[in-house]
Amino acid sequence: MNDRLIFRAWSLSNKCMLYESISVNEHKGKTVWANEGATLIYDYDTIMGQHCIPMQSTGLRDRAGKLIFEGDVVRMSNPRNMIQSALVRGVVVFNFFSWGVQIKAVDVWERYAVPPPEIDSISYFINSTEKNIEIIGNIYENPELMKG
Repeated sequence: MNDRLIFRAWSLSNKCMLYESISVNEHKGKTVWANEGATLIYDYDTIMGQHCIPMQSTGLRDRAGKLIFEGDVVRMSNPRNMIQSALVRGVVVFNFFSWGVQIKAVDVWERYAVPPPEIDSISYFINSTEKNIEIIGNIYENPELMKG
């Protein structure tokens, strides 16, 4: 399956993340959405009528191999062999037909000749930077990570 065609949804009523899954035995081959542990299971029609916020996968993975989704809060750093040092936090967004990170905090910015990125500016993903991205939460379960 294409990693970009994977979705998850935040349930506003149950305050939990629901993940897309396929269970042929229990749900007659239909795609269903379930929370971790599968204590809540919904079909597509229920999800769309349930005040849920759907989020799409970027198709990229972080340095631990976790799939990166819209709404994830990530930490980005520069490669370890560089003279400069940078560590920024932001939220994964889809903007101008491309995936990127909306900067929410600049934790480290040392030895650069240019100023740090502005808060709320967007840094677009480049495939070679995936090894420097780490998912640290998401905007619904970890809103405190959005603060500077």
